[in-house]
Amino acid sequence: MKRLLIPLLAALALPTAVNAETWVQAASLMHDDAKPGTLGYFLCKENNDCGMGLFVDVKSIVKRGDFVYFNFDTKPLNKYAVPKDREFEAVGWTADCKKKLLGPNLKMRPASEREIKLLKLVCD
Repeated sequence: MKRLLIPLLAALALPTAVNAETWVQAASLMHDDAKPGTLGYFLCKENNDCGMGLFVDVKSIVKRGDFVYFNFDTKPLNKYAVPKDREFEAVGWTADCKKKLLGPNLKMRPASEREIKLLKLVCD
């Protein structure tokens, strides 16, 4: 009995890895064309941080009336618009599709220009 109980408890107690294949890039803000001498130029040319990607876990999307609940994360992107790593930390977000509000749970605000693509992805 102990032989079965200890591995079972260990499996329940240890965190499970997030499946990276369920995350999609909803939008990105790239600054790979920044002018020399600017912070964007330095970040892209020297550190290979050429933008920020907005990612959604498509398996987490739940629709309830005008509201959509989903897991969200941001990642730095290289010059090819590819995230530097595929380890995502899910943060619960809410979208009000009718009023076009978006944000972490209970802190919604109007969606910015670059977040409109994110809103379309989760609302459609």
